[in-house]
Amino acid sequence: MKRYFFFTLFLCFLFLINWIAKAQTVSIENNNQKDVETIDNIISTFYSVISDDKGQARDWDRFRSLFLPDARLIPSGRSNADGQFRIHALSVEDYIVSSDIWFEENGFFEKEIFREEVSFSHLTHVTSTYESRYSEEDEAPLSRGVKSLQLFHDGFRWWIVNVYWATETKENPIPEKYLPQSN
Repeated sequence: MKRYFFFTLFLCFLFLINWIAKAQTVSIENNNQKDVETIDNIISTFYSVISDDKGQARDWDRFRSLFLPDARLIPSGRSNADGQFRIHALSVEDYIVSSDIWFEENGFFEKEIFREEVSFSHLTHVTSTYESRYSEEDEAPLSRGVKSLQLFHDGFRWWIVNVYWATETKENPIPEKYLPQSN
């Protein structure tokens, strides 16, 4: 029984080493090391890389460099068919394919307006309230919502593990605690 336990433990160790090596390979390929040095940098890069004017291609390689290989982007909302809340988990590549043409044809800017962080050891959870616009000059936001970002620090850099979000609606306004406070 001890043999099986140690063998299983050894396999888990090999898996972990392989996973870290794969993650660090992506890190080395990232030409923008500053993008992932701090929580502030990875969050601001996440928002900035998807934001640009109509007709402008996004730097999807830079976007990819922020995420762990198996990361997910998970929008949520009510289904048109039955009104129930649903999620739609996308890989980073699925997100790029589903967003690329729309972003370029319409223009899209998203910025963080509030953040709350909770950290322990190598993991951090960020609650990030955002506003989206077609153009930076637009007075009113196209939409607002709250994103839940799970971050991981591997000892060298920060990684996005998952991004899960909900868009504000009349029925589900953003709670005051997730909005900037007036001084």
